Amino acid sequence: NGTTKSEVVEWSTSDETVATQTPNGEWTKVTGVKAGTVIIKASINGKVAEFTVTVTTGNQTVQSLEITGGN
Repeated sequence: NGTTKSEVVEWSTSDETVATQTPNGEWTKVTGVKAGTVIIKASINGKVAEFTVTVTTGNQTVQSLEITGGN
């Protein structure tokens, strides 16, 4: 499991004013900035996985999140 050197996971957030993400290869750190909802996307080799993060208060960090499957 994991990725090969030629595979790079691309991470994005739908609204950086609500939550930012700091990518580190196969995983990303998501940090809440203010209350709201964002979609975090991970894509690799044409496959995309999305998940919704709801931030209830600012300055929150998601401790753990695993994405399996994807389209």
